[in-house]
Amino acid sequence: MTIKVVTVGQAADCGIRIVDEYASAHHAQLIQHGDGPVWVEDLGSTNGTRILRAGVLEERVTRPTRIYPGDVLVVGRTRIPWTPERTT
Repeated sequence: MTIKVVTVGQAADCGIRIVDEYASAHHAQLIQHGDGPVWVEDLGSTNGTRILRAGVLEERVTRPTRIYPGDVLVVGRTRIPWTPERTT
């Protein structure tokens, strides 16, 4: 089974690079096992990672948390709408 990992943050080696003084260099990561659901995990950032669901701010991500289409990933002050690509 293939595991896909994409890091979100300010560092040049991040798969999703953001410019946000409230985001860490390696702030969070998105993880997918095979074709399964995508999970988000905070990497010990100072300001935390959050998810907006249906416009309502969820709790801070403190453990791997599933992210659904239509959710918004909040990293620092940056909001990233989650719209995964479809390959079929």
